[in-house]
Amino acid sequence: MQNLPSVDPAGVHLAGDFQGNNPATTYMYSFTPGIYEVISYMPAGTYEYKFYNGNTSGATETVPGTCASNGNRFVDVTKDSVMMAYCFSGCGLCAIGINEYTPKIAYSLYPIPAAEATTIEFEHAVAPVQINIIDQSGKIVRSYNGFTGSKLTIDRGDLSKGVYFISVKNYSGEKLLQTKLIFG
Repeated sequence: MQNLPSVDPAGVHLAGDFQGNNPATTYMYSFTPGIYEVISYMPAGTYEYKFYNGNTSGATETVPGTCASNGNRFVDVTKDSVMMAYCFSGCGLCAIGINEYTPKIAYSLYPIPAAEATTIEFEHAVAPVQINIIDQSGKIVRSYNGFTGSKLTIDRGDLSKGVYFISVKNYSGEKLLQTKLIFG
């Protein structure tokens, strides 16, 4: 979710029939300024939900009638899915994508989502770089220091299913790449 003019000090939340419609229970995280996300695990079904700028029922968005069901947003969950960024109080996808960072090096990442391992392949071999795998709380859960080469396989190992981020920096501290990694 994105496009909030200002953010309530309590943060941005999500509530829906999948968690009792309580905006105080599901906090959305921001890893990219102005974009908020959350991971929810739920069985297949149709769910209604809303975004909240704060953690009270008075902080709810107004979902336009053209995209609402009972005044709420809705989603049909049939398999593991990553939803796109919707605008607060709007029907359409926001113009700015989820991954606003423009990489300074060409790469490919496959498979996504990954079950047991994923491979990041750089178009050209990189000089020594630091590659960090970061969880949704911002904690570095794995680090590859001094990596050189053009291909790195990242084993899931003890990492839980979910969304992670790959950050690649050179030894001057310049960020060369930041992208999303999903272990499903």
